[in-house]
Amino acid sequence: PAWKTVLGRGLSRLVPALALPTDIDPAIVSHDPAVVEAYGTDPLVGHVASARWLTETTRAQADVKAAAARIKLPVLLQQAGDDRLASPEAAKAVFDTLGSADKTFTPYPGLFHEIWFEQDRGPVLDALGAWLDAHLP
Repeated sequence: PAWKTVLGRGLSRLVPALALPTDIDPAIVSHDPAVVEAYGTDPLVGHVASARWLTETTRAQADVKAAAARIKLPVLLQQAGDDRLASPEAAKAVFDTLGSADKTFTPYPGLFHEIWFEQDRGPVLDALGAWLDAHLP
């Protein structure tokens, strides 16, 4: 939400190390209950982010978008269609501006963010394997 962005910018300047909850519900990362459980209990998964991290991440996203046309390497972008952590529309918009002549965008309707760890990951991994086979010596 816009109010979080504005508040985050202010907090980043005043108290950059302030830890803010990420509020990421593990249930939105995958449909696989084992993956959800692992994500929710993994001590390496951060559940807070500093105010400065949030503003720098936003800045880095803008930098990627601005530089996308300079990317000339082959690109495969596999996008979860029901991603609630990364905007599918924003990902597609950046993809469309890539300078690569060899780029593939594959949406997976109904899948959550961790598409390689979904219950129905077979088609995702098959497509990844086929793309790698076609692009690696």
